[in-house]
Amino acid sequence: MKKTLSLILLTFFVYSLINSEEVYQKIEITELLENFIPNYEIENRFLIEGIGQAFAVAQESEDILVVTESDSLIKIHLFENSGKLLWEKTLSTSGYNLSCSISNNGSAIIITSNFNERATNYVLDRNGNTLFEKILKDIKLKPTPNGKYFYEEIGIMAGRRRGIYIYNRKGENIQLTGYNFADFEHIRIKFINNEEVFAYMKNQFVFYNFEDGCFTQKWSYSLLKEEYFGIHFKDHALMSPNYIFVSSPIVSKKAPQSKTKVLSYEGKLIFSDDIYYGSASFLTNDRILGYSNTNKGRFLNIIDFNTKQTHKYAESPQFEKNRENNPFNNVLIFDKSTLYSIRRFPWDKYRFSSLIVSSVDNNHYISDYSFIKISNRIIALKQYTKKTELVLLKRK
Repeated sequence: MKKTLSLILLTFFVYSLINSEEVYQKIEITELLENFIPNYEIENRFLIEGIGQAFAVAQESEDILVVTESDSLIKIHLFENSGKLLWEKTLSTSGYNLSCSISNNGSAIIITSNFNERATNYVLDRNGNTLFEKILKDIKLKPTPNGKYFYEEIGIMAGRRRGIYIYNRKGENIQLTGYNFADFEHIRIKFINNEEVFAYMKNQFVFYNFEDGCFTQKWSYSLLKEEYFGIHFKDHALMSPNYIFVSSPIVSKKAPQSKTKVLSYEGKLIFSDDIYYGSASFLTNDRILGYSNTNKGRFLNIIDFNTKQTHKYAESPQFEKNRENNPFNNVLIFDKSTLYSIRRFPWDKYRFSSLIVSSVDNNHYISDYSFIKISNRIIALKQYTKKTELVLLKRK
């Protein structure tokens, strides 16, 4: 019996060694600023009540939305870009797999708790007043950039419930005209701005003008029958002011096809590639950094849409094995380092983390902060046992 137990323990030990993650040195934010992003300094830092779950920043107003959980209740905190607290609100409910979004102008806020394929969407205005709640089957609501409407992130379901569903600020399903979306089973939409919508439908990308519930088709781009972008559209359709980037791993062995496409806002194909980028982040309006993990290896490419050229950025960082297919949310590149804000899973104990790679010696470091850059500021969040730290960094 003892011999069998010893053999089991030895086997487990060897397995653990083989599958263990490389442990990188953890650095605090002061060391990060001193050695890796010396052009920035701390402008403000605050401790927030509750365990950090999610955060978002409004692109225009630069309001900072932070969602925490305390005593099994959801807490919402809204800050100005200077760090001044505008308000705090506690929802009389617990949450699981919490996420949040905020409209570009800060006028609409959505907190989503997703449990057992049941997504509860809490919609608030900039003053913290509840506009409405909407429970949907595993579907998150997203605000339009001006916060006037709210649309389903997945957008479309097959079967009886077909079509696009968009709600006003009262939570009412608005009547849509101009296009019969119910004819299609698989549709995904994204509002690019308040009046323009990019959609994926079976075998085509379509671009619409949108006004008061009326869709007017501007152009469409036909896809091969084997090209399917639906399931990954919400995470892998990225927009800059100049280009639309879409990537999908799903391919057919029957016909060659591109897994990545870049379109102009006039519907012209600018770039295509047979590489699937599991994570990508726009560096400028015309350049994107993409990470790929395929049978060809793991690598980072920068795609320049002006020159239509791809070049290798660097040796691929060693991301954790259980998230190496889609490892990061965004990337910040500095003279001395590259910061990858790591994508976290609902079951992760800590929701914020970043991988820092030195440009000098390629050494890897871990930070307990996640970062978002907006204008000349960097917003950083760190989760503690019962509190969350918000740090505002500014250029020197």
